[in-house]
Amino acid sequence: MMKTKVLTICVLAGLILAVSGVAQAATLTVGPGGDFTTIQAAIDAASPYDTINVAAGTYNEEVEFNNTRDGITLRGANAGIPGTGTRGAESIIDKNEANKFAIDILDGADGVVIEGFTLKAGDDIVNVRSDNVVIKNCIITPSSAPVTTTSPGIFACESDNLTVSHNWILDIGADGGCGMYLGLATYSADITNSLIEHNLIENSGGAGILFNYCSESSNNTVEYNEIKNVGHDGIRTANSHNVNIQYNDIYDSARDGVRIIGNAASHSINYNNIYSSVGYGVNNTQAGTTLDATKNWWGDAGGPGIGGVNGITANVDASTWLDGPYPTGNVVPEPATLCLLGLGGLGLLRRRKRA
Repeated sequence: MMKTKVLTICVLAGLILAVSGVAQAATLTVGPGGDFTTIQAAIDAASPYDTINVAAGTYNEEVEFNNTRDGITLRGANAGIPGTGTRGAESIIDKNEANKFAIDILDGADGVVIEGFTLKAGDDIVNVRSDNVVIKNCIITPSSAPVTTTSPGIFACESDNLTVSHNWILDIGADGGCGMYLGLATYSADITNSLIEHNLIENSGGAGILFNYCSESSNNTVEYNEIKNVGHDGIRTANSHNVNIQYNDIYDSARDGVRIIGNAASHSINYNNIYSSVGYGVNNTQAGTTLDATKNWWGDAGGPGIGGVNGITANVDASTWLDGPYPTGNVVPEPATLCLLGLGGLGLLRRRKRA
């Protein structure tokens, strides 16, 4: 009887191992000497949660993930190295054609990871319409002589838990394209729980980052990014809710550092370095609603002014600020000082500092 039990256990264990072996994720390769010569062929052959390693070289193709390709990780030659880091030879995806993208992640392709590439296209460069997608450690820039000059570097809608991290997004849309365009002109195409972190976004023709029609439950975070030399606002929210903007360097924007259009009370702008924009440092366009922009560095130890370069609109709360750039600047006035001064006294103190 004991031998029978032992044999049964061994047979069951063998079956479990066999099944798990079949389900185990595989690693495929693309490039000279690899399993495939094109990235799309590797994706079409892959199973969910496989990894595809792409050798350095240029791949003139649109890479598409449909709803049967969830969980695939696509790794270029510079996986693990930030877009602004010291990188080796690049794995380049370049598709310069109207209505074609370097990366196209369709609805249902959840959990796709794109890492370590240079991504180029003549239209939107990265297109995301799925959940739990990660775009990291990439250089994202238009093709040479792109077919359109108004498209964004990354476009995403109908997406939850999008992470965009450690990328270099540059020279996007000379005639108004945003570095990142998140959302559509309807709340049904929502962007929720996204994390935009540690990216360098520069020289876009439009806004560095635009949130458009993100709902009350959106809860998006933008932190530790450097956004500079953009043709419109550094960050703009339009008809969106609950965008947390913190720990960023935002400067040299052709319009405002940050522009909030609607739902101002739901947003927060704290511990950023915001300076040297042509327009306002922070512009809240919603009359009668206060926007929290406390504890930022405005390029001046005396804090922001009302209007002008590094200034704020009258319905922005900047009653405390940093006396030097984040992270070394201190919060002033201290809360105890604020209690003594009151809001009227604080206004008088500001006027004296600017006299």
